[in-house]
Amino acid sequence: MAAAAPIQFAAHEGAKNDESCLVDVISSSLNLTATPGISDYVIEDEMSFSDDTFAYLRDLERNNAKVWFDSSRDRYEAYWKSAALDFISDIADDMGSLVPALKAEARLNGSLRRINRDVRFSKDKSPYNARLHMIFWAGTHPNRSPGLHIVLQPDGVGYGAGWFGIDPKDLSHIRDRILEDADGDALLSAIESAGTV
Repeated sequence: MAAAAPIQFAAHEGAKNDESCLVDVISSSLNLTATPGISDYVIEDEMSFSDDTFAYLRDLERNNAKVWFDSSRDRYEAYWKSAALDFISDIADDMGSLVPALKAEARLNGSLRRINRDVRFSKDKSPYNARLHMIFWAGTHPNRSPGLHIVLQPDGVGYGAGWFGIDPKDLSHIRDRILEDADGDALLSAIESAGTV
């Protein structure tokens, strides 16, 4: 089997480096400025997300019940759903400019993950996720492709990358590549150079 080309993230030719491009895309799109204080993030007025988004998430965390949710549906529509769909639309071109291109679909169960929790097998029967979870992916399906996750929580913003529903064939291929000297060394080098963000 021929070795596949390594995956690299770069916004454009001449980009500073892979990690900083991705961080720049996220930071500029979210328009975040670190500040000491309650949430550690200030989101400027022209952005899709506002203090109202975080207030809604905090209130949902404290009142995670259908009655409260139904009585606050207007806030859900404005500060959770519409804000997220607007953000996804705004960031779509930036995500598409990465290599490999990341898909951004401004719809529920596209880039915007559902607010409803699957409680069938959980001891915690809280019906809603008190967070806003978005995914941008390189592949055919958001849950079965590698992707970038951005999560707004009541107390801040986080992001990460990974592959949630990896099938056994792809997992075996990735493990084989990690064990190859060149790919394994490249992965370790990338992890070491990334440090902390």
